[in-house]
Amino acid sequence: MKYITNKDIDSLGLSAKELVNLVDDTLKNKKDDVLPPKISMKINPDNFYNVMPCIMPKFDIAGVKVVNRYPNNKPCLKSNLLLYDYRNGDLKAFFDADLITTLRTSAVAIHSINLFAKDGFKSVAFIGMGEIGRTTLKFFLDYFGDDYVLKIYNHKNCAERIIQEFKNYSPRWEVYESYEDCIKNTDVVISAVTYMQDDFVSVECFKPGCLVVPIHTRGFMECDLAFDKVFGDDEGHLRGFKYYNQFLSRFAEVSSVLNGENKGRTSDTERIICYNIGIAIHDIALANHIFNKLTNQR
Repeated sequence: MKYITNKDIDSLGLSAKELVNLVDDTLKNKKDDVLPPKISMKINPDNFYNVMPCIMPKFDIAGVKVVNRYPNNKPCLKSNLLLYDYRNGDLKAFFDADLITTLRTSAVAIHSINLFAKDGFKSVAFIGMGEIGRTTLKFFLDYFGDDYVLKIYNHKNCAERIIQEFKNYSPRWEVYESYEDCIKNTDVVISAVTYMQDDFVSVECFKPGCLVVPIHTRGFMECDLAFDKVFGDDEGHLRGFKYYNQFLSRFAEVSSVLNGENKGRTSDTERIICYNIGIAIHDIALANHIFNKLTNQR
């Protein structure tokens, strides 16, 4: 059994394209996996423990990831992962999984943009610039390039620091002090805010043809009622949503689009929201990918 640290994972220099391709392959084969909805446990709204198991026959692996959230921790989300050989039940590796969470979450967001954003989209709003938000921004720039208007919500005066961090890229930066100004007239809205009690803005702020990618799902309930289409990584994980029954007729899993069972976006005026709740197959597939790369290095 190997112990694999965040430092080990970081040493591989995994690229945005490599990870987005892994996400794509994982979702295409999702129907063959055993993927129960994650178990979420909490006593108060600020702290939680999520337990995420799965079996992936294609790779002869099984695994479980455990994530907890404590707002005063840095980062506030922490996770560990166990990777098993499904053929014999042996534990292949124990992972520090914080970086796995960040990498796969960011890659899934980029995958959603690539799949559901309208052709020729030009403006992207980023709300929530913690570690996952910044990694998603980096992946966006590495995957799509920097010929875009990137709109930053200036939470706690983060914009100057973000622009400096990404000084080697040259998008057109725009900084906003309100959610409304950041979101309106924007083609793609990405939120990496981990907790939001109410919606960020009224649904009228979202332009025709926009795509909303709520990395941590909170703050967009009115969109569930008003948007033309709702997509998600796994229907079972969305059944607890307040408006699940109302949007079910407009809902499809991302895997159904990749496998040609659903057309996805069909016009440049459709407003689409894509919920990637975070499913274990992404984590376990990425852990296996990392395990194999590190094994081949040694």
